Amino acid sequence: MKLEQILEGAIGKRGKFTGYKPPNDKGEIKKDAVEQPQQMDWDEHYSGKETYGISPVKIIQNGTGRKGSCRWIGFDMDVNEQPSDFCKKAFKVNNQFFIYRSSSGRWHLHLYLDDWIDVTEARKKAVALEEKLKKVWKKGVDTSHTVPKGWTIEDNKPGCWLFMPYSKNIKLKNAELIGYSPSGNPLSKAQVEFRYKWRKHLLVSCSVGTTSGQGGREPFLFRVKQEIIHKKLNLTLDEVNSNFNEPEDERTLESHKRSIEKSLAGSEYTEEYLEKHYEAYLKDINGFWRKDLKGVGVLGDQEEEEETEAQIEFMSNIVFNMKDNIFHNIKTGREYDRNSIRTQYQHIWNKSPITEFEKKEPPQKQMVEMSVYRPDLYKPDGSPLLDDERGFKTLNVFKPGGVEPMKPEGAEQEEELRIFLHLVSNLVTDAKEREWVHDTFSTIFQKTGEKIRHFNLFYSPHFQNGKSSVFKTIRKGLGANNCSVIGPVQAIDREKAFLADKMLILVDELKIKGDYKNKIEVANLLKPFATETQHDVRPLFKGWREVYSTCNFMMATNHKDAISLPKNEARYTVIKVNKTRDQIGGDKFYNQYWDALEAGTLANVVKWYYLNRTISSNFRQQGPCLTTPALIQMSEDAGHPMFNEMKRMFNEGQPPFNRTLFGVSEAWEHCRTNEKLRGQLNEFVENLIALGCHPYGECKHKLSGLKPALYSCRNHDFFEGMTKADIANKYWLPMDLKEGDQGPGKYNMTKTEIYWVVDKQKEITQWEEDHPDETEE
Repeated sequence: MKLEQILEGAIGKRGKFTGYKPPNDKGEIKKDAVEQPQQMDWDEHYSGKETYGISPVKIIQNGTGRKGSCRWIGFDMDVNEQPSDFCKKAFKVNNQFFIYRSSSGRWHLHLYLDDWIDVTEARKKAVALEEKLKKVWKKGVDTSHTVPKGWTIEDNKPGCWLFMPYSKNIKLKNAELIGYSPSGNPLSKAQVEFRYKWRKHLLVSCSVGTTSGQGGREPFLFRVKQEIIHKKLNLTLDEVNSNFNEPEDERTLESHKRSIEKSLAGSEYTEEYLEKHYEAYLKDINGFWRKDLKGVGVLGDQEEEEETEAQIEFMSNIVFNMKDNIFHNIKTGREYDRNSIRTQYQHIWNKSPITEFEKKEPPQKQMVEMSVYRPDLYKPDGSPLLDDERGFKTLNVFKPGGVEPMKPEGAEQEEELRIFLHLVSNLVTDAKEREWVHDTFSTIFQKTGEKIRHFNLFYSPHFQNGKSSVFKTIRKGLGANNCSVIGPVQAIDREKAFLADKMLILVDELKIKGDYKNKIEVANLLKPFATETQHDVRPLFKGWREVYSTCNFMMATNHKDAISLPKNEARYTVIKVNKTRDQIGGDKFYNQYWDALEAGTLANVVKWYYLNRTISSNFRQQGPCLTTPALIQMSEDAGHPMFNEMKRMFNEGQPPFNRTLFGVSEAWEHCRTNEKLRGQLNEFVENLIALGCHPYGECKHKLSGLKPALYSCRNHDFFEGMTKADIANKYWLPMDLKEGDQGPGKYNMTKTEIYWVVDKQKEITQWEEDHPDETEE
């Protein structure tokens, strides 16, 4: 791989050397540079025409957002040391470092990774290595220029950059921006590329650039040949020799090869022999022991064993949650107790992994107060460690999941999207309601972490017609870990554990037992799930806590009286599913659907559809629900038992509904005594409102001195603008008074006064005839 490929990084962004600044107060002369919105030009850089820098952060489009990745890490070392001294120490810190002279005559270190990793993971590795470098050069690590650093993925800013090696720009203070071997020998660009290819095989990589002054060629080749044989490397001694700084000529090389083959023909030089003598072989090639005796090593009395890649990765991924006394692996998203950590990671440490973790200092030891599930704070390339609203360090355990979105470009994908839309259109036959459902799903996919402050409740008198199939499709798009199905008992459980780590919940088989009061109570218990974001919950095996939840909900039921809702309900959009399984397509359709969902790409194209669909302007994400005919019907079916009887009386014009205006107390007394309605006065009043009756409150009746609470059951607009006194004294006639009564009686009304009110009531009758539209039910 060419060096420019190894150092691939920022797209369309580079730094450019422009000269030197005037001396500062200390007499220091520093480089001047600019950042340009242009691609790295390696040809100009290598030629010396210009000198460029690049950030290792490569930002690419990832679905609907961006993702930042790195394949290398860089360090700026303000250290004035000779190559042999500096390279020796750097190799001891990490034998995978690639060492380059900087334009100031000091040093740059690069660490090349095996593959692209998330930029946050790369940053953690860089910080861990910074700490090790500081133990050797306490003031020599310029942490302000360690890369990756300072990136902002959403703004397409890759952050800090380093000048790249092998520019021959004569304008630089030091134009020899070349690489060096662990023994301090200068390397050509081609030698660095060769060393990169074999960097994991130290005898090969350390032999690059060797000179005659380090020892004979044949011993070096003899040692390297053992590594080639036992590690089964696709490499020849000719290639190794050609990368010496003083290679042997062809004749001498052939002689060495014959001698080496003869020596290795015996059984002595086994793989075990190589492992046993590996450090000694490295010392022969480099000129120093990699691990010196205690007290004389590069780290002095504090020298530690070199951390392995597995140990570095452990420290990068493991976070301790102090509240729950548990460990999180932020790479897998799983939780582990202390015994699990010991069992899983003991093999990578000489001591207990818990002991090794605890003795570290932050930031290597990552600790948080508690974990949170915050889709609203998730950033694709940001750290999951964040400060919450109270300033506590927390770990965001939310991870987006599900299948990758797929644009339905082929015939198969187009058919998969068609059958999904067919299912939804048959479940939700009303166009306005169907648009509302699509808007709900679009919002969940497009606005991750934003709360929809109402529910969709699907009611179907028929079974097995596909309501749960739609949810399972959405769940596959969002990720199984982010969605859950619960029952009504679990929904009203006081612990509310499901709110702690889910973004979508289906409350299935909704049916609240008990009388209508209990159904009202449950409906009110569920409403805060839509309206509130702060909840007290108790996740499984953990203590009580307040969590911030933006979880959204769907509900499904086969019961027309599943839950008691008022007709002016603002949080439940009730959608009636009228079609049966056979009407939607029967087994033939559902078998095709499930094959596409389980083995095909149906969920992928549905996810793409909702990610790219335009949300309707009339979808009220934060506002009230959509009022539907099914809501009105469920309100009646699950309401007070007296409602249906009162509705019959209302529709038939039976007393008290045979008159436009009546007092609530007298009406209740009549219904309780004559119609045998059972209940309380306040329940009677609730049902009057449900029937559409209009309250006027207490109205003083001058003749009797009474203050009846009056209601009109129709012709409400007739009384518009009137005072309550006029309504009571001109148009109210008590139910136990009628035309022909002699009076004055308890209402202190004479026969003439009664007749006068009867005449006034004819105005209502005439108004009703003149305004038929306003009085239609």
